[in-house]
Amino acid sequence: MITILVGNDSYEIAKQIAAYTAEINPNWQHFNFHRFNSSEIEDAIAVSRTAVFGDGNKLVVVDDCDFRGFSEELLQQLIDLPAYTHLILTAVSIDKRLKVCIQLLRVACLKQFELISPWRTDLIASAIATRSKQFDLK
Repeated sequence: MITILVGNDSYEIAKQIAAYTAEINPNWQHFNFHRFNSSEIEDAIAVSRTAVFGDGNKLVVVDDCDFRGFSEELLQQLIDLPAYTHLILTAVSIDKRLKVCIQLLRVACLKQFELISPWRTDLIASAIATRSKQFDLK
């Protein structure tokens, strides 16, 4: 499974990654959770293709991806990941017109996390109300 987390709301992206991390067996988390920079994408794919330790799944996070640098060969390796591996690619933006991105989005789940503009007071009020309900505040 491949998930692409895009946006400039780093707090929400970190929360989403923490939620995925919580799904990993805590006894094997040290072996089954890996985090890489975008310059280490080949290493991340190599780790993604290795066997999972213990029971559960493997989580591999690649931060700050630049999708323009993905080659066709790299994309093919991404598509052929084992079922027990969850690969998360984070980026500030994604250009959906790129051929590589079009092919990647066919097999990946895209989640966008954008900050609310300061002049959109209605959206800010809505977000505050939603958060207060999550924390059971009145």
